[in-house]
Amino acid sequence: MNFRLDGLVEMIATVQRIAKPVNDERIGENAAAALEPIAEEARRLVPKDSGDLYQTIGVSNELADYETDGKAVFVGVLRAGADNGYAHVFYAHFIEFGTVTNRAQPFMAPAIFKYQDLVFDILAVKVGEDILGAI
Repeated sequence: MNFRLDGLVEMIATVQRIAKPVNDERIGENAAAALEPIAEEARRLVPKDSGDLYQTIGVSNELADYETDGKAVFVGVLRAGADNGYAHVFYAHFIEFGTVTNRAQPFMAPAIFKYQDLVFDILAVKVGEDILGAI
């Protein structure tokens, strides 16, 4: 049996071209865009008594006291509002899950469940576009 492999050099060059746009930074950008529908839905669902909690919901590659080296993207209650420090970040889970005296008013879980498939679809399309653009 004879075996011959052609095109190996071209294949390696193509993979190297793909690696340039498909990197941690670009995938992070794509992931942030893909997670935005979850953040929008959570902002729509969250109780808006003072508006403080609403302002904290977003998408970011940074999380307080958690070092990721830019290799993670988060969606949820992420940052302090204009004047209230981090108090509303502290109480967000009381709103989401409820307490002994207050019923739960979930906003993150329903948003995640509603858009979880869309997130992967958006990410796949964006990474696919980057790959096709490189070859």
